[in-house]
Amino acid sequence: MSRPIKAVYEKGVLRLLEEVDLTEHEEVEVIVLQEPDDLPASEILKLAQAGKSLAFLEDAREEVYSLADGEPV
Repeated sequence: MSRPIKAVYEKGVLRLLEEVDLTEHEEVEVIVLQEPDDLPASEILKLAQAGKSLAFLEDAREEVYSLADGEPV
């Protein structure tokens, strides 16, 4: 069975923060995933889009510029 388990690294040892169903001396494989301090901008954009935070931009009234305002980039 595989599932994520939170742990804390203290004095060279990983201390599990929840109970696990293992037998004494059972060997396991550990993959360490460090939580980033900040989300990259691309992930923040994905979250905003998934949460419909930018849905107001789909409203045609939000288009405040026209071709008469200048050259398209």
